[in-house]
Amino acid sequence: MLEEFPSGISDGPPSRPETDGPSEEPPVYRLIGDTHTLGGLPGAAQEFLRALDSVRKTLAADAGVSGTELRALSRVAEGRSVTPKALAEFLEMSTPAVTSVTTALVGRGLLTRSENPSDRRSLLLELTPEGHRIMETTYTAFQAAIAGAAAGLDATQVAGLEHGLSAMAESLAEAPRPSGSGYIVGPA
Repeated sequence: MLEEFPSGISDGPPSRPETDGPSEEPPVYRLIGDTHTLGGLPGAAQEFLRALDSVRKTLAADAGVSGTELRALSRVAEGRSVTPKALAEFLEMSTPAVTSVTTALVGRGLLTRSENPSDRRSLLLELTPEGHRIMETTYTAFQAAIAGAAAGLDATQVAGLEHGLSAMAESLAEAPRPSGSGYIVGPA
């Protein structure tokens, strides 16, 4: 018989038989035949990320850019100016691949390249006025999508969710990377 996923976050820990050692969390990962599944909080996080990916694809299409180009524009917008190397690290792409992406964005009038005053061997990428317009439209639409998704939550639930997401993001960014796992947790 297949054990069901735990329901996720509850008012208290699930009842477990007493043991001599520390109790283990109920499993949320299952391999059923050839199907890998997640339940509980990891499963909900996976569903949320997939929904965000779908929103990002829609926003990118509305802006007339690819998903990667939108991520690049967002990173530049958040930093005011970014070096190609920093952008490559953020996008987890090689420098030549980022050069291709940024060349396309420069060609469409969304980014500019200028000399880096603190490092003559490097360039700075910055948004053009059209790039700023696209980011304003995109961020406004993203804000509306998130507000719509949270419309059924009261102010206390929204505040709790905001706090929880921020705390989890910070924890994941600071987590050690498991050696040899192939799974990277945290910044490069």
